[in-house]
Amino acid sequence: MEVGTTLALAATLAGCTEALLCPFERIQTVLQDKKFHGHYKNSLHVTKDFWKFGMKEYYRGMVSILLRNGPSNVLFFGLRTKVKEYLPDTGESWGGNFLTDFVSGAFLGAFISTVMYPINVIKAHQQCQVGGPFQSMRQTFWDVYRSRGSRISRLFSGAHVNYSRALVSWGIINASYEVLQRLLYS
Repeated sequence: MEVGTTLALAATLAGCTEALLCPFERIQTVLQDKKFHGHYKNSLHVTKDFWKFGMKEYYRGMVSILLRNGPSNVLFFGLRTKVKEYLPDTGESWGGNFLTDFVSGAFLGAFISTVMYPINVIKAHQQCQVGGPFQSMRQTFWDVYRSRGSRISRLFSGAHVNYSRALVSWGIINASYEVLQRLLYS
């Protein structure tokens, strides 16, 4: 199997594995929604309440998470070394390598997070529903699109906060990964 194919497959599987944590993301989303502030006290309260709807309720929005995580990981792991190649060569400088690893991870993470932001919006709207019928991504998209004045640009409302968070977090993640790689394999 070619390296690119292996990388894409590994990244997709990593995204799918991460999606197994969907119940935690689901509970967090419900606790963040102001319409539930007076209803749920904490994570355990949400967990117990979901139980009456069955296991499926914990995984509401799972398809959105899979469609966000899989492609995001493929893009991140497929492009991170290419992005770093466009940055100045720092030679063997530990600090220089850390900085370029941080910058390449930050830029790429922020870019991917912004591109995938509408999927995250759809996921959040799906996960704010407790009980009742499950909506497809398509139906949720149209509901959100109409509720935001039928403008695609409004699907990106709040993206600047997400972009800022991603700059820092993905910069740290990528730089830390590279530091650990150097420590473990040199």
